[in-house]
Amino acid sequence: MLEICPASTAQRATLTAMARDDLLLTTIVERVISNNESWDVVRIFCEKIMSQKEGDEGVKIALCLKSASHKLSAGNMLMCSTIP
Repeated sequence: MLEICPASTAQRATLTAMARDDLLLTTIVERVISNNESWDVVRIFCEKIMSQKEGDEGVKIALCLKSASHKLSAGNMLMCSTIP
């Protein structure tokens, strides 16, 4: 998953360098437990990815609310196909 996700290309470069082009989970874990710098690289990678995903989710919700706002009424549940 780390190797193929196009959304994380820029963030993945530092992670790939730390893992010496081997993004297997076992390699990542070995590097993380063996040195603090590797832990920081993985931590920062995860923080950036999660922040990006949270931002993307906020945009999806805003679009959903905007497109569905005319359909909302008191007591109705919001159902939106744009939110996975």
